[in-house]
Amino acid sequence: MAKKNAAGVTVRSEWIGRNGFDSLFKGVSATSSGNAVITASDHNLEDYSFVEVEFYPPSLNGHWIRLFIPRAEVEAIVILEKNKDASLLGFKERKRF
Repeated sequence: MAKKNAAGVTVRSEWIGRNGFDSLFKGVSATSSGNAVITASDHNLEDYSFVEVEFYPPSLNGHWIRLFIPRAEVEAIVILEKNKDASLLGFKERKRF
């Protein structure tokens, strides 16, 4: 991954359910439409087919996961200049282990 910037990534709930990722996304923030909002500790937008995100799912108790999400399943990405700004937008700040 090229750059270490926090990002809020909104993922379609249909994709999550269709791929059996319900437990992986359990406890993350959700939009009013039910889509999941991942607070990514790192991301990569260089691939034309996938968005690569690294985040700490609540179900993994402090361990991170790197997930490649098809671009068509991503509703929005909010990239922050500083990781500490995540809390200003309502995202939970995650520290790296």
